[in-house]
Amino acid sequence: MDEIIGIINETLTPLFENGDVNPELIEINTKMLVKNGLKGVISNDSSGEGYFLVYDEHFISGTVVKDSNNLVCHDSEIGSFCIGAIASPYSKVDSIDYLVKCRAEIACVAPQLPIYFYHIPALCGVLLTMLPFLEAVDGRIQNFGGIKYTTKTS
Repeated sequence: MDEIIGIINETLTPLFENGDVNPELIEINTKMLVKNGLKGVISNDSSGEGYFLVYDEHFISGTVVKDSNNLVCHDSEIGSFCIGAIASPYSKVDSIDYLVKCRAEIACVAPQLPIYFYHIPALCGVLLTMLPFLEAVDGRIQNFGGIKYTTKTS
């Protein structure tokens, strides 16, 4: 598993007028961003209207573990360099053990890809401290890459 060093950014999802994802513009935008120094991009995710996309339009994991597993298989096949796994905004995870268990279920589908916990407390309601999460992940998820933490500031 390679270490990722550098900036990775989410992009807005380009859509056709009818609301379908425009994959050609995703490719053009991704190439431009990488040419300008980004190490990678996250497409069709929460900043990219991910919650409004149908299952087949997602490029990274969803909020349901079974959906995430299917998406991770797809990501692995198309050459993605990591997995992003967000917590469900509906179930309000309230235990470190459960959070680790769900990430482990997703991570084992593609053990060659690093998995990142996509932590957005305001959206998902996961109000757990991340240091105990990191300690609990150690030794349980061999391909754990880190946390992508998103918060809003006032």
